[in-house]
Amino acid sequence: MKLFPNILRRSISSIKLMIAPVNMPERLGYPGNSKLLIIHADDFGMSSSGNKAGIMAMGKGMINSGSIMVPSPKFSEISNYARLNPETDFGVHLTLTCEWDAYKWGPISDPADVPRLVDSEGHFFSNKKDLLKNCTVAEIEKEFRAQINKAIEEGIDITHIDTHMFTAFSNKEIIRIYLALGKEYQLPVLLHYGIATIKNIRDKEVIVNELFIAQTDDYLNDLKKYYRNVLNSLKPGLNCILIHPAYDNKEMRGITLNILDYGAAWRQTDFDFFTSDECAQLIENNDIHLITWREIRDHVF
Repeated sequence: MKLFPNILRRSISSIKLMIAPVNMPERLGYPGNSKLLIIHADDFGMSSSGNKAGIMAMGKGMINSGSIMVPSPKFSEISNYARLNPETDFGVHLTLTCEWDAYKWGPISDPADVPRLVDSEGHFFSNKKDLLKNCTVAEIEKEFRAQINKAIEEGIDITHIDTHMFTAFSNKEIIRIYLALGKEYQLPVLLHYGIATIKNIRDKEVIVNELFIAQTDDYLNDLKKYYRNVLNSLKPGLNCILIHPAYDNKEMRGITLNILDYGAAWRQTDFDFFTSDECAQLIENNDIHLITWREIRDHVF
């Protein structure tokens, strides 16, 4: 199962939009040539394994931000933690798909109110192709809003919003909803220069200069080597590494059913590297400044 196709890598690294680059370090009070980095853990709420590993990595490792999948089965577990630890940097990982064969979830909205977002069993579709073939923009907006409101109702101090499997970047209509919700809730949204559908952005939009997410070849060729190369070659500006830490345990192996891409072993490697002394030393050696979405929210919005 290839959740993030290689075309994503090309779009992130090589497609540049015809908009003037914003010097985010200067906007945040850093020297203009600073290397800023958010090390961001996706998929909080998906599993107890991911919740526990992510919390541990944010407390003792280099991970400094994360986002929560509100519709997922272990949402209440992580929402309880977030409510009791309001200083933790948590966003909402807006979710419209459920990619695992034997582990399912559906919308926060009543499925009867968003019938085009669900399959015959009331679950989200497993991939973006099926979602986009069936969905309506109105139902997407309804469900996105329901997820944000649910997080707020649970007492989470949301620092940003982003998007599971990059679904919100699928077309101009969906990204328009995504941006509008950021404006409405006064939250930064994850954006990067490789999104060809961004047009007429506001002055307050936060653009990530480089967004890094490992692909299958990186895992097969040594995932830790990939992360070392990212840290050693990081450029000035606002950068973000997206990872998926979890423990390679019975729960996570059951969810991913031995699937390679972003499976249990991959997620364990993410946890191991970003809690290692090596990672901390590379960040120091390369004069990288770790920042959070909270810092961006509070300075820009």
